[in-house]
Amino acid sequence: MKIPFALILCCALFNPAWGMSAKKTAPPPVESVWVKRSASAASCVGEGEPLAVARKSLENAQVRILQEKRAGDGLMHIQMCGADTGELNYFQIPKTELNQAKTAGFSEAPGFSPKEH
Repeated sequence: MKIPFALILCCALFNPAWGMSAKKTAPPPVESVWVKRSASAASCVGEGEPLAVARKSLENAQVRILQEKRAGDGLMHIQMCGADTGELNYFQIPKTELNQAKTAGFSEAPGFSPKEH
């Protein structure tokens, strides 16, 4: 059985195993840190600062956001109207932009893992 030349050529050009296809390379990983800011949420009062508002503060400070998460601080809080609930807005950002985030009112959140919250 003869295989047409065009079929062999197509297989050679588009088969990744043969090394002729267009290769997509992932961008180099960015060294990152998590930063946080209190949502100022209080029992019986409201949700506090929404994640979108905190995100806008970072964007205005020219900080790129890699991931975001709203989570508690992991501490116990008094259950009384008006008391802080411990809700925080967390953002993963490039480490090189940490000072810009601090200027925007955020602090570093060492050890924060979104999988645990």
